[in-house]
Amino acid sequence: MLNNVSRGIAVVVVVLGFHTATFAAGDDIPVPPMQGKPWTPPETKLPPVVVSAITELFDEGMADPRGCEYREVEIPNSESYEPNQKIHAWVLPGDGKTRYAVGWNGRVIPVVKVGPAADLKKDLAPDARGQGQLSQIAWGIFDWNSLSEKSTLPIKAALLMRLGEAELAENVMKSVPGNPDNDPYLTMAREWILCWFHRGVTAHTKGDDKLALQIFHKIATLQETAIATAKRRGISNGAADFSELRDLALLTADQERRAREPPHVAAVNAGIVDQHERIAAFIRDLELADGESLFSEFGTDMSGDASVHALIREGDAAIEPLLDCLENDNRLTRAQFYAGSGGMTRMLPDHPEPPGPWVRVYEPAYIALTGILRITPMIDPVQGGNPHDMSAGDRKALAAKFRKYLAAHQGQTAAERLFARLRDDKADVDEWFLMGDEISQHINEESIPRGMFGGGGGSSYGVNGDPVPLRCESLRAKSNPSVSDVFIKRFLQMLSYYHDGGSIDPDRLGNFLRESAEWIGPEHLDDLRDLMKRYNSEIGY
Repeated sequence: MLNNVSRGIAVVVVVLGFHTATFAAGDDIPVPPMQGKPWTPPETKLPPVVVSAITELFDEGMADPRGCEYREVEIPNSESYEPNQKIHAWVLPGDGKTRYAVGWNGRVIPVVKVGPAADLKKDLAPDARGQGQLSQIAWGIFDWNSLSEKSTLPIKAALLMRLGEAELAENVMKSVPGNPDNDPYLTMAREWILCWFHRGVTAHTKGDDKLALQIFHKIATLQETAIATAKRRGISNGAADFSELRDLALLTADQERRAREPPHVAAVNAGIVDQHERIAAFIRDLELADGESLFSEFGTDMSGDASVHALIREGDAAIEPLLDCLENDNRLTRAQFYAGSGGMTRMLPDHPEPPGPWVRVYEPAYIALTGILRITPMIDPVQGGNPHDMSAGDRKALAAKFRKYLAAHQGQTAAERLFARLRDDKADVDEWFLMGDEISQHINEESIPRGMFGGGGGSSYGVNGDPVPLRCESLRAKSNPSVSDVFIKRFLQMLSYYHDGGSIDPDRLGNFLRESAEWIGPEHLDDLRDLMKRYNSEIGY
């Protein structure tokens, strides 16, 4: 059985190796010069339980800032694709190609540039800490906050005590809500481990799979150690204390799968000739999708994903492979669904649910299907459930709705399916509006849902301003009724519905009239003029 000090040194060596794959391939992340060395706590007003908690954390591998210079540094910005972020940190000795520093979140981090000396006491002055209590636990996992010298996090007291700055550590702990005599071990351990988890999540979303897998494997060990320590200290509820790590096993399994597979080269520009192989490659590429969170029940915007666009361009040939993906494919994408503003609200004390769920490839597959079939969603994909975390049964039921729709329109082209729905007298007004928009689209426009329920469009003119042909031009040959006949009939029905008190946006009705003008031929010009007069006089626009 290892004693606390030797156990801590072993964990440190493992933890510090996390960054090797990303920032200095082939190099070893250096161990801080005083890591694992004896430490005598300074005289302090902090309760003994706080000092012992700090001792435990460093025994378990938190990076030791002793023997390092406190300086301004620039680091890679892990929160976005911005180039660098300036922070203050403890720079490790050395002059190698890659420099490292101990950050305020207890991690050794690579630095891009080392700047001038920083003033620790000035950074910890009360008027310099601008983030307030909100940052203490809830937002401490994010690098932009946890590495900032201006935020207020209990873990900072641990680093300050290690440096012998007892008074500064005491000031930090005064800002922590609750009883100052309570054991802070679990609070500090959570901040430290969740900082690592967020770094792993960032690596996953940005495609740094080797780093992500290393972090996820090691977090499991750190979590197990922290839970055991907290229980021994009499302050733990077990795994529930790390509910934010709910998806750790799921993420680890996905990264292990990616590690087993050959390197993934996107197929969009690969020039695959065989359509069957090309579609299969595009569906495989859906795991690379990294959409933008819409911060609502609408989920994550995948409308800009290149593979989604490519699958829609394949047309009906991609429908069955996409249905199989919708039903059976459990891979993760790079994206995460957030229900609140960037997922932050789920990390606050009154919103304890962790961010998630992770977006699986069935979501972009679903979006590609609706784009091919020119339909917005199979209404209420999961009755009373969460469309972003569907069960296998829910997904099969949703695929069955698509197949039922296809069976009802068997043998029809995409354009004919749209026309049949516009002709359907039993359809509702919203359906007629939608079909009018779809049928009148130009070939360079696309209706790609942004999420599980949204939609979008494009330009209708070419580079030189020349009109672009309509996507459904083949419907010109239809007669008895023609497309023009049906557009006129639907407009008059909707106008009557409007006068009877029905809920119709006048702008949408006017847009439908504009779409009608795209189709109405010479034999109906008088009808079109009459419709325009009626709209202007009766709607008042």
